[in-house]
Amino acid sequence: DDLTYTATSNDKDVVIVNVINNDLTITYVGIGTSTITVTADDSDGGTIKDMFTMTVTSNTAPTVTNEIADRAETAGFDPITLDLANVFTDADSDELTYTATSSATDVVTVTVSDNDLTITYVGTGISTITVTADDGKRGSAADAFDVKVTSKPLGFAEEIDLEIFPNPATGFVQVRSSGEVHATLTDLNGRMIHTGSGDEITLDMRSLPNGIYLLTVSKSVERVRRKIIKSD
Repeated sequence: DDLTYTATSNDKDVVIVNVINNDLTITYVGIGTSTITVTADDSDGGTIKDMFTMTVTSNTAPTVTNEIADRAETAGFDPITLDLANVFTDADSDELTYTATSSATDVVTVTVSDNDLTITYVGTGISTITVTADDGKRGSAADAFDVKVTSKPLGFAEEIDLEIFPNPATGFVQVRSSGEVHATLTDLNGRMIHTGSGDEITLDMRSLPNGIYLLTVSKSVERVRRKIIKSD
């Protein structure tokens, strides 16, 4: 015989139940214990029941155990990676997932991979970075810190008469200097797009999507970083 199913929860303040075809769905409502009764009916007067208990316990949200200190950086700093597993803990040992935002993406951008937060330079100014840890059980905690980026004297750029043009660019960008330099073009996530050396370097940006890119030009131990804007 074809069976039809019904289900009840004796405490709907804990969970509610619903049956569609052969599927029983249990939905969280609150903390406590509920007895679930499932009945199978063959439409010929035959029924059978199964009962089980579901206990819903409280979840302890993650906490911030080591606040991230505010940072002061100079323009052109290398990407900074912080281990977020050292910042948050969870008393229930739940696996945490992390997200991060930057309040000023024209100063720094942020990305998260597993437990690692990466901060990437874009320009000068102040950005507030907010990092959130989520335990997947409606529990979360957040930490916020400021990154202040100030200008850095870059004497070598003037000494070698560095020229970067056109900017904004639609196709090619020329990098010219009075001495040999090394140039690297990356996106805001640090992915290298082009690199070259010499006193005149041509960057082909024709195939790149519109947006902001970072050009790092170095000579010996000196370095300068410039924003390059690609626009059609």
